Amino acid sequence: MEINYTFYFFAFLRKMIKKLLTFCYWSDPAVFRKAEEGGFWVSFPDLPECMTQGDSMNEAYEMAVDALGLSLSSMEDEGTAFPKASELDAVDSEDGVLVIVEFDMAEYRRKNRSKAVKKTLSIPEWLNRLHRCESWLTAAG
Repeated sequence: MEINYTFYFFAFLRKMIKKLLTFCYWSDPAVFRKAEEGGFWVSFPDLPECMTQGDSMNEAYEMAVDALGLSLSSMEDEGTAFPKASELDAVDSEDGVLVIVEFDMAEYRRKNRSKAVKKTLSIPEWLNRLHRCESWLTAAG
C-alpha cells in the first residue's frame, strides 16, 4: 500500500499556519484620556511603559497602534513573553475612554524585518521528482 505523504504534508502545513496566525494579531485594551493642553494621551494598562499621544482621536489611535507594535516587537527581540490582555471589566477607565487597539504583527514583520535568512531545506525524493517532471512538461509545452 502506497502512503500519500502529500495529505500529511498539507495537514502539517495547515496546523503550522494556524499556529502562526495566533501570534500575528494582537489586541490590547488602551485608555484614551483628554489632555489638558488639547489632544489625547493613551496608556496601556498591561504595558505600563507603553504610552503615546495625538492631536485628535484618530491620530492618537494610529500612534497607539505604533506604540503597541514597538513595545511588542522589542519584547519579542528580548525574548520576553507578551502579557495576557486584561479583561475589559478589570481596566480602570473612569477618567477616559476604553478602546481596543489591534496590531498586526505579521504586517509589521513584513515591513520592518525583511532581512534574508539562509535555510537549508530537505524534501522527500518523490516531491523532487514531481517537480522535475512538472518542469520538464512545462518546458516541453
